[in-house]
Amino acid sequence: MCNYMSDSRLSWINTKGNFLPSEVKFSFGVLERSQISFPEDLFDHRCSRLETGIEQLTPLIVFESGEGFTIIDGCKRFLTMAEQGRDKFACCIAAPIKDPVSAGLLRIAMNCGRALQFREKLLFSMWLKKNLDDKEYLAVMDSLGLDSRVRYCLETISCASSRLIDLVDRGQVDLSSAAEIASLENSDQEVILDLFSLLSFSRQAQREILQWLPELSFRLRKTISEILLMDELRQILDSHLNEPQKIQKIRNVIFNLRFPKFAAATKVWDSVAAGINPDPARVSFQPSEAFEKNRLEIKLTLTDAREACSLFKKLCSVPEESWERLINPALLWSAGPEPGAG
Repeated sequence: MCNYMSDSRLSWINTKGNFLPSEVKFSFGVLERSQISFPEDLFDHRCSRLETGIEQLTPLIVFESGEGFTIIDGCKRFLTMAEQGRDKFACCIAAPIKDPVSAGLLRIAMNCGRALQFREKLLFSMWLKKNLDDKEYLAVMDSLGLDSRVRYCLETISCASSRLIDLVDRGQVDLSSAAEIASLENSDQEVILDLFSLLSFSRQAQREILQWLPELSFRLRKTISEILLMDELRQILDSHLNEPQKIQKIRNVIFNLRFPKFAAATKVWDSVAAGINPDPARVSFQPSEAFEKNRLEIKLTLTDAREACSLFKKLCSVPEESWERLINPALLWSAGPEPGAG
């Protein structure tokens, strides 16, 4: 028997008075596969398996429960080896642990020193919320490095559909985006998940679309699913464009619907810029973002000195008032603020 964990590592787990961390001792034994079970609500079989290697040589950490033993640490090791046909397992048996809450806290403590998978974060969060009071819950979540933003997202999606959780687990939906999706109607959720399953939107693009869609739904008096099933968006998805092009076009369509005046202003500015540009293949004009400043950036591609002189002459021949209209876009139109802009 030996002390396996230091008091400092387990000091925050003495929540229920069931045991003191310094009292946890471990004895070695070999157990049959049939004697060992997974901890209730603290392991998901869909967590990634361990590769064969040195990790499998580490004994399981278990505690006695009923007529068998429940794993505290080593669930993935046990699952991997069991699938390989192993019947007997080296185990360190922890004692005295007389209840699942104490064992669960010890399990979480023994995993707080590594990067947790998404499903582990979700399971730990749900289990801690269920078994601890608010102060204890926050203390343990902080010890796991899960800040208030992550806690909010995990709590929000705790009752979400398995499809949404699967997409987060696969990296197709960002955790913060998942929290936004979980707050929507089920029919709207499904259409959004269809879209995010088909195309790999960046985290920023997901957050923009999820911000614009509810605002657009309110203004157009349409559901989010009705908006995303519009013919224009369906045609983009069915087109032969590559994935980045589809993502950009879909974003642009939703953006233009949400900000119609800005979209109209951009169309006017693009038309004026096209009329001035002497060589679109070599010259590009770029206004300030959202026309917030009176500024124009010009990018030139030059490969020949004579062509360079010719190009500069053409740019110099553009009338001053035309340059003024590109530099100061307010001269092109007069419009109030976008709906919903604050």
